Amino acid sequence: MLKNLLEALNVRVIGTGDNILVLAHGFGTDQSAWQRILPHFTPYYRIILYDLVCAGTVNPDHFDFRRYTTLDAFVDDLLQILNSLGVVKCTYIGHSASAMIGILTSIRRPDLFTRLVLIGGSPRFLNDKDYHGGFEKGEIEKVLSAMEGNYEAWVNEFAPLAVGADVPAAVREFSRTLFNMRPDITLWVSRTVFDSDLRGVLGMVKAPCCIIQSAKDTSVPVSVAMYLKTHLGGRNTIEMLHTEGHLPHLSSPALLVQVLRRVLLSRMLLLKDTAETIREKGVCKKMGAFMERGLEPDESTMTAILGICTNLVMLDSGKQECEEVKAAEKIMVGFHLPAAPLTLVLLSNMFAAAGRWGGSWNIEGRYEGERDEEGTLPGCSWIKVDNKVQVYGMEKSKIRGCISTR
Repeated sequence: MLKNLLEALNVRVIGTGDNILVLAHGFGTDQSAWQRILPHFTPYYRIILYDLVCAGTVNPDHFDFRRYTTLDAFVDDLLQILNSLGVVKCTYIGHSASAMIGILTSIRRPDLFTRLVLIGGSPRFLNDKDYHGGFEKGEIEKVLSAMEGNYEAWVNEFAPLAVGADVPAAVREFSRTLFNMRPDITLWVSRTVFDSDLRGVLGMVKAPCCIIQSAKDTSVPVSVAMYLKTHLGGRNTIEMLHTEGHLPHLSSPALLVQVLRRVLLSRMLLLKDTAETIREKGVCKKMGAFMERGLEPDESTMTAILGICTNLVMLDSGKQECEEVKAAEKIMVGFHLPAAPLTLVLLSNMFAAAGRWGGSWNIEGRYEGERDEEGTLPGCSWIKVDNKVQVYGMEKSKIRGCISTR
């Protein structure tokens, strides 16, 4: 199967955006589970969809019982898909078991992922000392016995419990994909998932993670989401969905879309609009609109906006009266800026590029408290080589690295 993996797992790439988004469905569904989510993101991303090898839409002959004894084999499949498609960077959304597959993949290839979005993920379903996974061992054995004894009866009982909310259409959809799966494969993968314990590797995840958790989920309690946030190694946030069930993309798609748009698109759309229209609207108007929406600019957003302005000033060959420099002076007075070294560096860059050396004095006066233990402010320098401007920032006398290249 490895030679024809893209075809075997029904890999599709849709959408028109510049950035890549991977959607990975969870146990018991297939890629059709995303159908109500897709239209909201195809204008902004190239979206990769695929089916797990256990899904009912995949030829069961491709399922190797000897190979898929741990989640690592599923990680191998995902990596081969991304490598085959030439993906070098992506955002990953994984539901349930695929949330954990994404975690393991990011540990193996941390360079691939800008962000992980984990929907209903659990590193361990079994309760343990000082850990509440949601199930006792005896409860899991009963589930597996029921599945093995009468698969149809088990699906009819399990689907409504998993969906949780009173959404008959979602129950029918989940039941359909469960019935599409071959029962022996379902049982095998269930054991693999229930036997998994990823708690010991969570700290190795360095990509930023957004954990999306339903308020009431019979499969994954809220305590698990809190555990993930505490133990994952990167910068992590939790988004609570005020809904029931383990499959919000089926039962509450509008609510999930609202959260995903905020998580994935708010900053991207702001920066894209800023880059495209800063000449026409002016950075002050842009920042004014930003603040009017009640959004306080964080360090990363402000840094990106000021970086755009700095590059435009450089392209203008240091015109002292250009819009960006005047805007920077107004920003200094009119907005509360995150007092972060990189923000100060970029403001200094703008004044220096335009020959406004007095601007540096203003920055020093406003951010006197930012001096380091040696009494100096963060600084920067740039050098032009082969028509490329290499900009370097200094934070507490240590080179931070290349901030931007043009």
